[in-house]
Amino acid sequence: MMEGEFGLKPDTHFYNFLLNILADGNKLKLVETAHDGMISRGIKPDVSTFNILMKSLCNAHQIRPAVLMMEEMAIYGLAPDEKTFTTIIQGFIDEGNMDGALRVREQMVDAGFSVTNVTVNVLVHGFCKEGRVEEALDFIQEMTMNDGFYPDQFTFNTLVNGLCKAGYIKHAMEIMDVMLREGFDPDVLTYKSLILGLCKIGEIEEAVEILDQMVSRDCSPNSVTYNTLISTLCKENQIEEATELARVLTSKRILPDVCTFNSLIQGLCLTRNHRIAVELFEEMKNKGCKPDEFTHNMLIDGFCCRGNLEEALRLLKEMELSGCARNVITYNTSGDIKKAADIVQAMTSNGCKPDIVTYGTLIGGPFGGGPIGDAVDFVVEMIEKGFIPGFSSFYMLAEGLGASIYGGYLN
Repeated sequence: MMEGEFGLKPDTHFYNFLLNILADGNKLKLVETAHDGMISRGIKPDVSTFNILMKSLCNAHQIRPAVLMMEEMAIYGLAPDEKTFTTIIQGFIDEGNMDGALRVREQMVDAGFSVTNVTVNVLVHGFCKEGRVEEALDFIQEMTMNDGFYPDQFTFNTLVNGLCKAGYIKHAMEIMDVMLREGFDPDVLTYKSLILGLCKIGEIEEAVEILDQMVSRDCSPNSVTYNTLISTLCKENQIEEATELARVLTSKRILPDVCTFNSLIQGLCLTRNHRIAVELFEEMKNKGCKPDEFTHNMLIDGFCCRGNLEEALRLLKEMELSGCARNVITYNTSGDIKKAADIVQAMTSNGCKPDIVTYGTLIGGPFGGGPIGDAVDFVVEMIEKGFIPGFSSFYMLAEGLGASIYGGYLN
């Protein structure tokens, strides 16, 4: 069609452009289809073609086919270049196979390639990713002495991050000192690694000192930096440290926003500190920070998990009055079946249809003490509304029915 309508004839460069777009979009099947079309047209692939194909396979965690493809390059009279080797090295690292990555590095050296900063940094990152920080340091020393390697900004940041994650904060600070002596200015990534590392071991005040140092070096953190730190601590169940960091930042007139509060409230709910989460919710409103649907959803879910559907309904009404959007997640509840049914009725009247998760949750409700017949009714309603109950729904229903045999329900 391209040739007939536009007078264009696809060539290797055209296909490489197309393949690269598809590979960056993680569209492996389309990459394979486009490559098949390229070969069927008699268009010969070049080294870039193979590099793109290997990148696509590695992105899909198919390292073995990627290695085989590197071996197939010889069929077309092609030899791997530095990018080929680095792509395969990265593929092994992504699979958690650092030893495989090092073997490919040896193949690279045997093929006559000097290992550049790009390849060294990929390997350093691989060591740090697996927590093998000491090996990363030894590797850098070896490359510096034998291959003329010189660490760059990425190398230093990778080391600082790896050392902080391994709990070697003092060593990370020493690396930052070396970084400064070598003429590299720490950036947001450097400081973020140090601050997060200090927060994780409870050294909040020292973390704030690093924040101050960050500002003094004209590397000003923004709300995104703060929220990322607090969110990361919350996700790792270090709620006290996250709360303390937020408190100290507030004392420095760095006010929390809705993202800050949401991270803290989510962390508190997930660690079953629901009472404190509700207190924080009230504090959030008192400080003029308007809760969004995510805030409400987390608290409603927490109320429902605790069987407090009255509070869940109250919060649902508050959402409506505040004009906050509701979605299906808001209504997925557990606990008392009659009150849960009230929430489903509220969903329907508000134009939000229950989904299969909602029904699955409701089926589990009666076995906490409610009538088994209600669960059967919900299964029937599911089917009538076009939802096919999953195995877990039928299992809960069968389990409940079995427990009710002596009550005469099966009769």
